[in-house]
Parts: sequence; structure tokens; C-alpha cells
Amino acid sequence: MKNQDKINLNLSSKNITDDSNIFKELISSYPNAINLNLSDNQLTLIPDELLLLTNLKFLDIQGNPFNNVTKILLIYFYFYFYSLIKL
Repeated sequence: MKNQDKINLNLSSKNITDDSNIFKELISSYPNAINLNLSDNQLTLIPDELLLLTNLKFLDIQGNPFNNVTKILLIYFYFYFYSLIKL
């Protein structure tokens, strides 16, 4: 992956909700994103579309009113183990 392909996205405090179409746009526009900041929005779930960001190294989701702890833990472990495999 080239340096210019390494994308850092800051979408913090944008009032993004679970119903937002932004995730489909994000995947198609920035498939090589490595850092994604979704902190301080209105998310209650982690969108499944984020699993398609296979280059993602950092995901900030703090400050959202999550109600599905199990899914958050599964996503966390996915990214943790996936990053170990890529080393």
C-alpha cells in the first residue's frame, strides 16, 4: 500500500446515528482507511460495514451510547487479532 493510500478519517462529533448512510459511502470512497475516529456521535451499534475496512488499524468509538456490548467486544477482538496476523 502506498503512503498516499493511508487515510485518516476524523468523523467525531458529527451526530452520526445508526441509520446514517455514511458507512456505505465511507467503504466505497475510502477503502484503504487506516484510522477512523467515530467518537462522540450517536451510535448504539457498530456497523457491519466497518469489517470491510481491512486496512483499519485504529478505531475510536468512545463517547457513543452503545447498547450492544457483545458486538463491541467481537469487533474489538476482530481488529486486535487481525492486526496481529498482519504483523
